[in-house]
Amino acid sequence: MIKVGEQLPSAKLFKLGEKGVDAIESTEYLADKKVAIVSVPSAFSSTCSIQLPGYIEKSEEILSKGIDEIVCLAVNNAFVMKAWEKHLEASDKVTFLSDGNGEFSKAMGLLADASMIGFGEISARYAAVANNNVLEAVFVEAGTALEVSTAENLLNNL
Repeated sequence: MIKVGEQLPSAKLFKLGEKGVDAIESTEYLADKKVAIVSVPSAFSSTCSIQLPGYIEKSEEILSKGIDEIVCLAVNNAFVMKAWEKHLEASDKVTFLSDGNGEFSKAMGLLADASMIGFGEISARYAAVANNNVLEAVFVEAGTALEVSTAENLLNNL
């Protein structure tokens, strides 16, 4: 698993744009800014749909603490991420990016096997802070817990 002080991995992420799915190189996208990354196992799932609204509701407070952007990642395709963004009415607060192939999660050492419930490989649930691609903090949940990756915990640690 990635450790504080290490560089974020270079991986392909995806975002649904006006002309289709755009590929985004993670280190280029995250360069020169301080970001809060919220990675969830699956868009629309029950726990994830509890976790992410906290970031939406507290987005102004998080951004006021020196964070330039809040990024939500999940191992879902870009169409699902866009639908979840619209469903949560969050397009002006959180950037939804697809880690559709699990490439970023795997490189972070945070890919989990959820095949026993039909999800396949998913991202572990975590929140992280990175500044110009250097990891400053990471809060990884144990199992299905929802304690350390919450917006409240992130705010307490900024």
